[in-house]
Amino acid sequence: MRMELPKNNKKEQYIERTQLTFKDIKGFRKKVQYIWEYYHILFFTVIICAALIGGVAASVYKNIKYKTIFYCTIVNNNLTEETHKALTQDFSNYIHLNEENEILTIDNSLTIDYAENSPQQENTYYSIQKLTALFASHTVDCFISDAVVTEAYATTAGFYDLNQILPQDMLDALSDRLVTFVAYENEDAPGIEGSYSIDITGTEFAKQYGIYLEHAYVSIIINSEHIDSAIAFIRFIFGL
Repeated sequence: MRMELPKNNKKEQYIERTQLTFKDIKGFRKKVQYIWEYYHILFFTVIICAALIGGVAASVYKNIKYKTIFYCTIVNNNLTEETHKALTQDFSNYIHLNEENEILTIDNSLTIDYAENSPQQENTYYSIQKLTALFASHTVDCFISDAVVTEAYATTAGFYDLNQILPQDMLDALSDRLVTFVAYENEDAPGIEGSYSIDITGTEFAKQYGIYLEHAYVSIIINSEHIDSAIAFIRFIFGL
C-alpha cells in the first residue's frame, strides 16, 4: 500500500496518518510489503555496508592465514568450470601444495582485443586495468595468451628472457618452442632480443585443459616473486 504525503504537507499529520495506516494493515505479508516500500533504500545501504566490511575482513583473514605461492593469468581463453578445477587441482598436486596455508590461482577471466571497433572494448579496458594492477603489485607469475597479446607485453619488457632463468635441461628440451621477441624498456632504449615466451600450442596440456588459442604462449612475468613455482608450472605443462 502506497502512502501519499498530505497536501497540506504538515509533518505531524503525515506521521499520524502513516502510523495509523500501518497499524491497520492486516496480514504479515502486507506489513512486510509496506515496510519494503518505505525503507528498502535503508535496507540496501545496511546490506551493502555489511558486505563491504565482511569482504575486507575476509580478505585480511585470508592474507594472514594463506600464502600465495603461484598466480597465473590466462587471457582470451576461458576455461570451463570443470577444466579450471582440474588444472588447479592437478598443478596443486604436482607441486605438493599445502592446502592448510598455501594457495595458487589460475585466473582465466580476462579478455583483450585490440581491434578498433571490437565488441569487447569494455572487457578489454577492464582486463588491461586489472593486469596493470596485478603486475604492479608483483602478483602475477605466469602469463598465457595468444600471439598478439603476448607480443604486446613482451615487446614492452614485461617478461623474463627465459634463456636467463630456465635450467639448461629445460632450455635443451624446449629449444624448438622458444619464441623470440625484441623488448624495449622505453621508447629511447635499444631493443633487447630474447626468448620471452614458449609456444604451448598443440601440447597435451593444451588439449587436456582446453587451451584453444590458435597460437598459445606461456611467459614468466618480469617481477614475479615466485619464479620457482613459475618454472615448475612450465615443467608441468611439458611433463619435464
